[in-house]
Amino acid sequence: MIREILILVVLFVQSQCNYFRLFDFTMIETANKQKDWELDGSGMEIKEWPSFDDPTQICDGSSDQEIDITFTDTTGCFRFLTPGFNVSGYPNGANGPYTCEYMNSFGRVDVSGIVTILEEGFEFEGQTNDGRCLDRLVIRPVNKAPLTGQDPDPDDVGVENTQVQFCGTISSDKARTFNNRFLIITLRSTRGDNGN
Repeated sequence: MIREILILVVLFVQSQCNYFRLFDFTMIETANKQKDWELDGSGMEIKEWPSFDDPTQICDGSSDQEIDITFTDTTGCFRFLTPGFNVSGYPNGANGPYTCEYMNSFGRVDVSGIVTILEEGFEFEGQTNDGRCLDRLVIRPVNKAPLTGQDPDPDDVGVENTQVQFCGTISSDKARTFNNRFLIITLRSTRGDNGN
């Protein structure tokens, strides 16, 4: 079962490419106003991920889902929370294995960005004896080379050049760049109950 994960994405139109620190997160008091999850050092407030294009769609573990999300604002920092984040946890595969695929579209413009997966709270079912990930997170298309840390990243068990795949736990925050009109986040859960 997948308990919870938090993914942060910074997007910026190519003509406005800037680098923002994504690794030090703090609660910051500014002008007597508390800003939740503001990026330390960048001054950039994190925005909520856009709603699903079809608000009737849900990822509840009952079946495979492909969920379309269209970004109308393509500048800034956005926070993606899995269903049940900090509440009940991500739905387990009690009704059988399932996949939720979030198809994020940025319109007709290629968008450059950084995807960061936070280590804290990241716990999936671990790899099987033969090295397969049953519960997993896959993000594509991204640059496989990490922005920080060891390259190749030993936590990235994906074999394709344009995607990362994580299961079990991760040893640090994971940051990857992308430059595309689409960003696909796939969450897979099985009947396994070893997760957080």
